[in-house]
Amino acid sequence: EVLYTAFASVPELLVHHLQLSRALDRLKPNALVSFDTVDRWGALQGEVARKARLRSVMIQNTAVDDIVYPWPLAMDHLVVGNERLREIFVASGADPQRVHAFGLPLHDEVLKAGDERLQALLDRALQGETALRVLIATQPFVQEFDYNTALVEDLEAATGRLDFPVEWVLKPHPREVMARYTALREALVARSISVTLFDGPFEKALSAAELVLSRTSTSLEFAMLGGVPGIAHLESYPADIIDRLDYLKSSVTEKSFDRDGLRSLLERFAPNNRHETLHRYARTRSVYLDRFFPGQGRATQRVLDLIETGTSSC
Repeated sequence: EVLYTAFASVPELLVHHLQLSRALDRLKPNALVSFDTVDRWGALQGEVARKARLRSVMIQNTAVDDIVYPWPLAMDHLVVGNERLREIFVASGADPQRVHAFGLPLHDEVLKAGDERLQALLDRALQGETALRVLIATQPFVQEFDYNTALVEDLEAATGRLDFPVEWVLKPHPREVMARYTALREALVARSISVTLFDGPFEKALSAAELVLSRTSTSLEFAMLGGVPGIAHLESYPADIIDRLDYLKSSVTEKSFDRDGLRSLLERFAPNNRHETLHRYARTRSVYLDRFFPGQGRATQRVLDLIETGTSSC
């Protein structure tokens, strides 16, 4: 088993080495940029780039587990989305000077739009709008327990005791079957609940919401970047999951653990409290962004600096 683990991917690595070397010989690039390969593939790419005397940059667009990585950095530079990822790779042995946590290029537009979206929410709250639009982001769970249905049931119970209207926007995960939520929406409407079913991009769904409700989805972090407050409803969840996710550990994401707790959090968005709640959220969001996304929407330019010159101001 040890030998298989060590050598099983060798043929694929040899083919990748050949393909990459041929591409570099033909194209004669000035730099090599790779995505999400902090493993043996990244090690190979970094070595090929070094032999070809090319600047090399790896952009880690996806989340990673908090484990030890045997090849934490073979490329010249590694760009990660937040400080936690930087700490993981540095703990694995990467040179701290070569791991950059100034955010990701894909975050830049989201952050910019988020600042504008949050200001729009503040303006609407000052106008005295009464209905609260809640975006429910479901997840493709594999557990036998139906967390998504339970989330909907808990929200229905919590909103039934509020003295202001709540409009629901159901946003299923792309890997879920939409027909299931069509039937669910019909059942909710039959119980006089205002529900819209949304199957477009999550960022567009954010523009129709003043609050995002989910379990542990990265949609909560995306909502924070996009300027919309979030609640993680964690009833029946293992307690240690909070410590594994920055956007749950931080107060930037509110957390409820039962229906009463969820109702209490929703009550903070009552029309007479909404502007104050959003204003407080804006301050908390700013602190979180400074800590975990210090690029503040300038990641694209900083990645470009790494590619063009091999240096960065962050």
